[in-house]
Amino acid sequence: MRRCVVCRRIRFMETHVDIKSYAKINLFLNVLGRRLDGYHEIETILALVELSDVISIELAKSGIEFTSDFPGLENFSSSEKEWWVALNHKPEGGGGVQQTPCLPAKNLILRAAGEFFRRTGIRAGIKIHLQKRIPVGGGLGGGSSNGAATLLGLNRMFGFPLGREELFEIAASLGSDVPFFLRGGVALAKGRGEIIVALEGMDKVLDWVVLLLNPGFGISTPWAFKAYGQFLGLPNGMQGQASEFIEALKSGDIHRVAAKLYNSLEKPVLKKYPILELYKDFIISHGGVGALMSGSGSTVFGLFEDSVTAAACCDAALSFFGAPTFGVVTRFVMPGSCVDGTSV
Repeated sequence: MRRCVVCRRIRFMETHVDIKSYAKINLFLNVLGRRLDGYHEIETILALVELSDVISIELAKSGIEFTSDFPGLENFSSSEKEWWVALNHKPEGGGGVQQTPCLPAKNLILRAAGEFFRRTGIRAGIKIHLQKRIPVGGGLGGGSSNGAATLLGLNRMFGFPLGREELFEIAASLGSDVPFFLRGGVALAKGRGEIIVALEGMDKVLDWVVLLLNPGFGISTPWAFKAYGQFLGLPNGMQGQASEFIEALKSGDIHRVAAKLYNSLEKPVLKKYPILELYKDFIISHGGVGALMSGSGSTVFGLFEDSVTAAACCDAALSFFGAPTFGVVTRFVMPGSCVDGTSV
């Protein structure tokens, strides 16, 4: 049954919006086991950091156009007629815009834009450009963040036609961790990652400095979880360990937090990619309080008490490991609002 799309009145409209699309790191990742639906049950602590892509959206006469400075993403353009047909295409068995053959399936920016226009019924031409700075396949959530930022940018551009619940509903349909990027800050994610619980009282982490090191290649998340399942002698984690980590975070003691950094996926991933272990050792030997692989890799992060030590470690790592190692010193970002116009 085709959904009736109701056009909403636009209260006001901006002609150009630039919005930052922040990266995240997993401070804690505990894999609890495989579920009946094939996914893995996890509990993880996500934290937003300042490293970001930038998404620029501007009004166009008609249709949609997507460009990027990242060669791995194909440019895309569609006429108004093709675009509107794509938005209202409903394959048998239901599903949303993300399942249509008319849009690139892996481009979360276009999927988010398509769902925004389908839900609101707004007909407008737009141009979207992505300045890519977050390493792809690096365990930093760049694609999911791009999808969330696109929703926030379009909602602001067209006068906030969607409320909080609708935005989070769309975000959840795009991917498990996309809702986290609508709010940001620090959060506990459970289930397969789609159950997001915001953690309050984490302002002390703003004093900490984060170093990110990436080897210049990505790691497939499905591969990492498969490798975890096949890794001999690696037991499933015990539920509830995340609560101990949260208590450490609340204390504001960086040394206590560093002692509890944990990622179930590290052993199988580091076995295949030993350079990530070298990154961790290098960070600790150059003043880092703690180091961990983020998500399924390939980025390793280090926690530092001051920016001077972190910057010196970054410079030394880039000199020692050479290209294509990528390194950047960043900090944590506290939450913004997805409904009042403040970018995350």
